[in-house]
Amino acid sequence: MRYPSLIALLIQVATWLTLVLFLSFFSVETELIELAFYQGVFAAVVSYYLRMAVWWFFINLFFTPAVFIALTFNLPPLGYLTVFVLLILIYGSIHRTQVPLYPSSKAVTNAITILLPKNKAFSLIDLGSGGGKLLTSLSKLNSNGRFHGVEAAILPFLASKIRGFCSQNNCSFSWGNFWQYNLSSYDIVYAYLSPAPMDILWKKAIQEMRPGSILISNSFVVPDIPPSDSIAIDDFNNSVLYIWKI
Repeated sequence: MRYPSLIALLIQVATWLTLVLFLSFFSVETELIELAFYQGVFAAVVSYYLRMAVWWFFINLFFTPAVFIALTFNLPPLGYLTVFVLLILIYGSIHRTQVPLYPSSKAVTNAITILLPKNKAFSLIDLGSGGGKLLTSLSKLNSNGRFHGVEAAILPFLASKIRGFCSQNNCSFSWGNFWQYNLSSYDIVYAYLSPAPMDILWKKAIQEMRPGSILISNSFVVPDIPPSDSIAIDDFNNSVLYIWKI
């Protein structure tokens, strides 16, 4: 879905107008706080039926109630700025990339370890490596591998660098846009993104990755491209690893 931020804004406006017209037409009286929560639920349901990404459901659900609570308690302007800066530092430009911060579970680490070569050197890149826990764990379990993570959000990247300093010397992290990284030097590409960029990721993979390399996507499939294999993971997300052999 293109321009999800604009669509979310239109949902907010449309649901407010619909509720106001409904209350006026039927002469229904309600408290403002109740109206704010009704509108939040209404907006969330609309975003669900429009098949927006799951985080937009929660954004639409809590946006108006959060604004109402902030105005009611007269929070200082510095509070808004602090929350905004923290969100940017943690999530980066999620409104543009449509890729939130998803942590990979320990069960995913164990499943990927089974897939990795045991008797030869290999290289793996994590596109959007977050706090780096997955890669540092893999580097400890697979000394024959070279692991590299790319993360655009500042705080998760700093956390990954700290983990990297305390981990094996076969694990490194970079801050930046992983779309600018060439994938040709990696045997395995791992991504835990969102449904939105999977088609673009596939096009990048088939253009850059070497024959015989593999692409692993946690939970999200490439549209119209069936995976070579898949592994169901028993974790808190009921994750599935989708595997494509290039």
